[in-house]
This record gives sequence, C-alpha cells and structure tokens, in this order.
Amino acid sequence: MSTVKRLCAPETINSKISKTGRDKVSPIMDSSMSFAFPTPSETRQGCRYSIAQWEAQKPTIHRLYIEQDRTTGDIVSILEENGFVVTEKQLKDRLKKWKFNTKNIKERAMFGMARSRLRRRKFKAKPSIFIIDGKLEGDAKIDRFLKRNKISDSSLLSMTSPVDG
Repeated sequence: MSTVKRLCAPETINSKISKTGRDKVSPIMDSSMSFAFPTPSETRQGCRYSIAQWEAQKPTIHRLYIEQDRTTGDIVSILEENGFVVTEKQLKDRLKKWKFNTKNIKERAMFGMARSRLRRRKFKAKPSIFIIDGKLEGDAKIDRFLKRNKISDSSLLSMTSPVDG
C-alpha cells in the first residue's frame, strides 16, 4: 500500500475544497484503490499558518527575496521543499505586510535618482550610489526607467523636480 505525503491535516484540505466550491475535485486513488486526499500542491492551495509560524520563516524569506533577488515562484517551491506549503498569493500578501515589496520603486523616486545621478556625473564628475529600503540599486534600473519612459538627459535636467517646484 502506497502512502500519500500530507503536509496539511486532511480536514483542512476537505474544508478548503468544499468552501471554495471545488466539490467537483475527485480524490486521488492510490494503488490499493482506497481513497487518498490530494496534497496541497495538487490542489494548488497552501495551509493556514499562525503568525508565529510565518515569523519563523521571515529570515529565510527575507534572504531569498531581498538578498538573493529570487522570484515568488522560486520561494514558494523552496518553502514547499522544506515543508512550509504556501501559495504565491499568501506569500505576496505576507511580503506586503512585512513591507518587503522593495522591487518596485515609485516613479517619483526614480526621477529623483536619475536627476541626482545626472547632476553628479555632469557637474561634479562623481559616481552615485543609491540605497532604497536597505538594498543597493544599480544604474541598470535607472537606465531602464529612462529608456522605458523615453527621457533624455537634456529633458531630465530641464524638468522641474517636486523639490524645486
């Protein structure tokens, strides 16, 4: 008789299936033809964890998301390998709650960094280093922003900044 690895309690899975209107999901049959409930990865649902359980994972998630710049999909897979089964939605909600959403820099901040970098290069011949939320931001991100918004160096200097205006 084969065994099915369960990472959540079966009653949790059953209640999630019935509550979400997924009554049409049929249980998976194992080789002995007895019923086995689908694992969370098969139903694409994570478990509900307490605040303490999430806090225990916080350093790992910080290391993966902020320091190693991993995607949320990668993090979900890594956490699942370690027995902490969550969905991408659950992870994204937790990242927002912890204010780990440092990958998207506001347009206003990007303009400020671009203007500052250009002024320092042109007038002082100095390089610029920007640290946003404890993370070093490189020139590539600023260059991509300027290219995407079709902003030239001359138009960047002629614009009034929120601080100047």
